[in-house]
Amino acid sequence: VSGPEADARFRAEARITGQLQHPGVPPVHDLGTLADGGPFLVMKLIKGRTLADELGDRPAPPDQFPRLPQ
Repeated sequence: VSGPEADARFRAEARITGQLQHPGVPPVHDLGTLADGGPFLVMKLIKGRTLADELGDRPAPPDQFPRLPQ
């Protein structure tokens, strides 16, 4: 999603996240605009598995639901 409204929401959420002090929320160190006009944020690097790795190892969502008798 792009556009002025999406950019404003992205920036607002980044500023709010930057104010949070919680071990489950990585700190936001910087917020800015790329050369192409798109927004960016810089967060603390957390070493470990990526979200894509974690999701790739899970069964497909339908496989997670119990089968109901018919």
